[in-house]
Amino acid sequence: MGDLSDLTEAISAQQRAVQLTPDGHPDMPLRLSNLGTSFQSRFVRMGDLSDLTEAISAKHRAVQLTPDGHPDMPSRLNNLGNSFQSRFARMVDFSDCHIAIGLFKTAATTIGPPSVRLIAAQNWTNLITKFGRPGAMEAYDISINLISQIVGMDCTVKQRHTDLVNISSLTTTAASVACGRGELEKALEWLEHGRCLVWSHLNQLRTPVDDLRTHDSHLAQRFLEISNALESSGSLRGIGAQSIDAPMSQKVTLEDEARIHISLASKWTKILEEIRAIPGFLNFLRPPQALDLLSHIPPDGPIILINVDKSRCDALALIPGCPEPIQIPLTKFTYEQASKLRDHLRKFLSWHGVRVREENRALRPAPAYHVESNIHFVLGVLWLEVVRPILEALSYSVSLSLLLF
Repeated sequence: MGDLSDLTEAISAQQRAVQLTPDGHPDMPLRLSNLGTSFQSRFVRMGDLSDLTEAISAKHRAVQLTPDGHPDMPSRLNNLGNSFQSRFARMVDFSDCHIAIGLFKTAATTIGPPSVRLIAAQNWTNLITKFGRPGAMEAYDISINLISQIVGMDCTVKQRHTDLVNISSLTTTAASVACGRGELEKALEWLEHGRCLVWSHLNQLRTPVDDLRTHDSHLAQRFLEISNALESSGSLRGIGAQSIDAPMSQKVTLEDEARIHISLASKWTKILEEIRAIPGFLNFLRPPQALDLLSHIPPDGPIILINVDKSRCDALALIPGCPEPIQIPLTKFTYEQASKLRDHLRKFLSWHGVRVREENRALRPAPAYHVESNIHFVLGVLWLEVVRPILEALSYSVSLSLLLF
């Protein structure tokens, strides 16, 4: 809705539709939800707090009229949470923040389409991380497991790109939170899982479902069908409401939709348990266990994982025979610095004709300064603020000659 008058007219039309809808009609929650969204949009445009109050009221009624187990429940809980978060941002009343966190958590952990639950989970993690509320580890654990579930479905190229953005940003932030709390094994699990998912998507390698298909094609097909049905459940109602004039015998009640959806979720849980009972598929669509990762470290030297996030940067050292990762905080290295080094390296590679994904291979930009010095600058900073601190933390002797470029 581009024009404010159009938005106001839409609100009036939606209010009339709500008033004309009989109590108990299956479309009432949807119409209330749409009305609340329109009030929220006008609040964003005009900043009138009364619009936000109306949005919360309409969305709250929509949630109340939606049966437990209905596929639209996570979306409506998340939308209501957004309104409380908006009021918190405006009024700075932490009771609104607490309510929003509770709504996002409930939406993320309620039966429903995984993509919708993931949006709620990310809202949950963002809010509790920003304001230091408890439950961050649980929130990130649920978020990463939801990403694993979504990645396990057949995806379009566009969806794969969206998955990559979610995976890379979420796992690095989750790992930084885990490092900050000393949960190093969980940080290791999330980092390794995220790395595998990103690498598989980037290079279109085999996915866990591909491995399952090789083992049992029929089981893999059943899993994909149930997963896709769970993801798309409830979408038909969002496309078009049932006619109020249609006979009740032709209408699917909200309770019927909830029962169907609960049955579908139960089938998904059962087939997932069946798959994970197969030897070699214990960690199907979930992060590997830290114990398994640590037990397969090559004996000829440590493995170093480096995590760069806006909140902090850390290295995790995996040492053969060591029962847990060793954390090495990279206190002098920052996310902003890493971004600048990446840009320097891109310019260097582009100038030398090396293809970069984001750039047109036919273009060769003129150097704004000494491009050849880029690589020396990048390696110098990485040595001083990343590599050297790691070697020193692991008690490796650092030769002075290594400092000369």
